[in-house]
Amino acid sequence: MATNLIRAFVQPGTEGQAHVCEMASREHVCSPSAGWAGLIATPADRLREGRMDIAVLFNVSGTEDYSAEPPATERLHLVGHPRDMATLGPTVAARELRDLPLVLTPLPHGLRLLLDRWSNDAGIALNTRFELNAPSALMRMAGEGICYTIVSRAAAQDEVRAGRLATSEIIDPPIERLACLCESRRRPSDPARAAVLDLARATALRLASEGIWPATVRSRESR
Repeated sequence: MATNLIRAFVQPGTEGQAHVCEMASREHVCSPSAGWAGLIATPADRLREGRMDIAVLFNVSGTEDYSAEPPATERLHLVGHPRDMATLGPTVAARELRDLPLVLTPLPHGLRLLLDRWSNDAGIALNTRFELNAPSALMRMAGEGICYTIVSRAAAQDEVRAGRLATSEIIDPPIERLACLCESRRRPSDPARAAVLDLARATALRLASEGIWPATVRSRESR
């Protein structure tokens, strides 16, 4: 999403500057030499504090600190080695996940919260063998055949195209999440920010409608 937004921003007729960053739902920082470890603010924290203008968050509602517009819904996929039987087909039944060793993000990562909630609601226990905070590390372990992971198709699609990973959409029941375009209410209104928000909205909808971003565009009536 970030790189596609930058591509849209540099089209002819578009002027100005924007700081765009891709962040995990929660960033960790540690200093072994100093003997401490801690957490850096999440994107939601930065919106609340007025240190970020716009962010894409998942499964959130608007608050007094930021607005939330959910333009699209993503379905999560099981990710594994490209020649693994579990990910050879386009879909995999949720009940099949019980016997598969998984590497997932730790709590309180938003993706893990979603998976734990889904697991409880569906009555399907997930066999979590390892926990890693970096999505790239999750997919690297899956690509090496050590275990499987669960992420969005968009997160893995470059590795899938390169033949290093395979994914199968989880069904019966699916695991879905709302992608929400959020704007901080802690910063004063600004025409430039409004223009970037419009650009981000249009880019997200275009990527989803063209299939570049594997997501289902939500109609305005359902938002």
